[in-house]
Amino acid sequence: PETYAALVAFIEGERDRIAEAHPNPGRPTLRRLNRVEYANAVRDLLSLEIDGAELLPADDIGYGFDNIGDVLSVSPLLLERYLSAASKISRMAVGDTSTPTQFQTYDVPRGLKQNDRMGESMPFGSRGGSSIRHHFPVDGEYVISVKLQIGRSEQIMGLERERKMDLRLDGENLGRFTIAADRSAGRMHGAGESPDAHLEARIAVKAGTRTVTATFLKDTVVPEGILRDREAMFFEGVGSISVAGPYEVQGPGDTPSREKIFVCRPAQAADEQACAERILSTLARRAYRRPVNGDDLTQLMDLYSQEAQEGGFEAGIRFALQKILVSPEFLFLVELDPPGVQAGSVHRVSDLE
Repeated sequence: PETYAALVAFIEGERDRIAEAHPNPGRPTLRRLNRVEYANAVRDLLSLEIDGAELLPADDIGYGFDNIGDVLSVSPLLLERYLSAASKISRMAVGDTSTPTQFQTYDVPRGLKQNDRMGESMPFGSRGGSSIRHHFPVDGEYVISVKLQIGRSEQIMGLERERKMDLRLDGENLGRFTIAADRSAGRMHGAGESPDAHLEARIAVKAGTRTVTATFLKDTVVPEGILRDREAMFFEGVGSISVAGPYEVQGPGDTPSREKIFVCRPAQAADEQACAERILSTLARRAYRRPVNGDDLTQLMDLYSQEAQEGGFEAGIRFALQKILVSPEFLFLVELDPPGVQAGSVHRVSDLE
């Protein structure tokens, strides 16, 4: 123990001595946002929650960190994913009513024990289940469906007795479903109609990011005797939650993203150009973290005009927003000395820095 302590003290002492002798670690003049920073920047710009891990490949890591400028390279694959992400994010933010029907599944880890309340987001008196955050892009009808947990032998768990399941959207109950006891079905997953085929609801949902919860009513009694099927007794639960839609689109909806984007609304066609300039200059200033110059606005307005001629005002805004999201000024951070300041001298940094 004494040798270990001496080694730790030596390492800490040497690091402190070097840091005091040379306190300036240097800086990256130019680096791109890593995946977490990208998701945060989109959230701050558009009030939109996105999953950076779903949209972008994993960042390179150096010395155990994914925020080191030297390792944050830009590959051809990453460029393609930035383009794809910008298209998807701009449609989600604006509320594109031409969005095709999509199907997204949120899987629950297969070995997760679900024998009690699963967290603060779950209702009191519940057991097992899962809670997800899903973005509904427009006002319309959606189908929310649940699949039960599958065991190691590909059997559906927890069918040794009848269960009750609640399906909720933002805390509002969408329905209570009875899952009948069926030992044979639990042993023959995939044969005939599945016991969870009826666990779905088709409902009208307003656009926005909302919480979907599927959970069981907590058992208040425990059967006596020897538990012969311990796996089924303790591991039954939700295997996945899926959301399909939109169907019967009603409109783009009223979301925080649209409120942040559309800082003005043109009353007539003659007002669209001026309103578009105001919207795009505001977005660009926030995204680029600096005042917008004439070249920036001219480029964005050209893109807006191209798309607006065919798709209308909001389609033009969406197309220009897509350009903002792939701009190097949005994807990269630049750290420069202020004009007139001697290199290497101490100066005040900006709020962003």
